Amino acid sequence: MASSIRIARLKSQAAEASKGMTSIATKAADEDRALTDEERTEFDKYKTQAEDLVKSLNVATEDAAIISAANSLAKAVGTTPAGPDDEEAPKGKHLGLTGKSVKSFARKVAGTMQGERNGEKALLPSGQSAVATPLLSESPIVLEQVPTSILDVLNLRQTGPQFEYLRQNARDMNAAVVAPGALKPTSTMSLERIEGKLKVVAHLSEPMHEYWLKDAANLNQFVELELLYGLRLELERQVLYGAGNATELKGILTTSGIQAQVFATDLLTTTRKSITKMEKSGHTAGIFILSPDDWESLELARTDTAGSLELGGPVDRAAQKLWGVPVVTSNQLAVKAGALLDLASVDVATDTQGIETRWSEAVGDDFQRNQIRARCEGRFETEVYQPLGIVKMATAAA
Repeated sequence: MASSIRIARLKSQAAEASKGMTSIATKAADEDRALTDEERTEFDKYKTQAEDLVKSLNVATEDAAIISAANSLAKAVGTTPAGPDDEEAPKGKHLGLTGKSVKSFARKVAGTMQGERNGEKALLPSGQSAVATPLLSESPIVLEQVPTSILDVLNLRQTGPQFEYLRQNARDMNAAVVAPGALKPTSTMSLERIEGKLKVVAHLSEPMHEYWLKDAANLNQFVELELLYGLRLELERQVLYGAGNATELKGILTTSGIQAQVFATDLLTTTRKSITKMEKSGHTAGIFILSPDDWESLELARTDTAGSLELGGPVDRAAQKLWGVPVVTSNQLAVKAGALLDLASVDVATDTQGIETRWSEAVGDDFQRNQIRARCEGRFETEVYQPLGIVKMATAAA
């Protein structure tokens, strides 16, 4: 059902973009003239939107076909695949920027930039080494694995360069028993239309000698892993604290309308009160985001009486859970800060290419110096659908 709704939405958006292109072209043709500069800019904008939407539509159609084939196979063998009602764990695509996924990605990029010449390792020409980062179909939470980045668990939504979504800023539910003929109560959802635009997050490596890459078997893979790590750190920071202006993403913890939990007695108490805030607003606690130091203090917390570790209580070190809620650590959190998210309240938007790493010698005088450098980049934006599904915590006294 979700796949068909998404396909229908993408088709509708693509049709609107195509209609905009046709309208501009038809008007110029009817008036027997060339397009003005303003019309050409508008036409190109619609064209780019249409092309990106068609790519997203193709991906959605392929995903729907895979899901349909899986369902058919499951029925053939007498089982039923897990559906939305089988698990409350988050579903969707996720960036593969940690663990085995990022290492596999680096190996693929390394393979695309290397070839053989006269039986020896050689670099391929510039522009032939771009590889999109893998998108994981399951969150580590679903797979009962410990997440190592907030990007592991946030759903990733592929979209065009410009997009819109609806945000619920408040809710007032007034359902009640109504007598025959009586006026029925109205509940308000307080929806707001939010316009978004993908922003480029990128950086370059320093130039390095071409022969280093030819002679050192794993140097290119090392450089790519470092670039991906640096990009992940900045993307995490932007997702958490971005200013939401022309040069930064919208940050989860800088969004207006989110909930706040002050420090209360100790960290265990504070985190439990955060869950209560989440539940009282009608949301489900999905993931704690804590600094490594705060998670360490929770793991080493001792009871007041016996002095024994709290590991048998709310802290589950092996599963990295707190009060039964998964925990992910982040070095990008501000001092004395943490967060609790309902994972249905937030998405990260990206284009259909994901993150690309590309090698080139066409920078300055790199070619003359036998030097080459790598560029790592992607386009992203944060989408907050329900600010009340986010609790910003103070993890220590001010």
